[in-house]
Amino acid sequence: MLAGPGDYTPGGFANRQPSQFRTGMKPTQVQATRAGELAMFILIESPFAVACDSPDDYKDKDGKYLLGTDFLKGLPTVWDETRGLAGEVGQYVVEVRRNGKNWYLAAITDRTARELPVPLKFLGKGDWKVSLWEDAPDAGENAEHLVKNEKTVRATDTLQLKLAPSGGTVAIFSPGK
Repeated sequence: MLAGPGDYTPGGFANRQPSQFRTGMKPTQVQATRAGELAMFILIESPFAVACDSPDDYKDKDGKYLLGTDFLKGLPTVWDETRGLAGEVGQYVVEVRRNGKNWYLAAITDRTARELPVPLKFLGKGDWKVSLWEDAPDAGENAEHLVKNEKTVRATDTLQLKLAPSGGTVAIFSPGK
């Protein structure tokens, strides 16, 4: 999709590691971590991106919306700027897209767990609030597990990403504290 948008439907919230994936299941399983699937909404430029699940699949047994839906609610549908930060074809990619004053980061990896340093030179001056949705420490076994963290960073900082196998990270950077 280097030449423009494409048609792709990111997977859903029934996330599995490839070794645990089974066909014919309800809901339909997806071979990636929850954070990895969220990253697809940024990485793959599509004029009409939708998740492939039933809305009921986004609720837990108590009827509360699962972690990750909060990220999707505020995601822009158009971008002012796109920058590739790192990657190797077939292995991993880290990309940022800007909408207005906010930057959106996405990173995914193949079936290899990775730790990736991401310099934040693309940010402007001053403090930036970053909200991160990341693979949980046990996402290598439980691909649905996701953690959300928030902190303040600057353009001189380097973000250390820890990606589970078939995993990812998404982040939103907003100016100010």
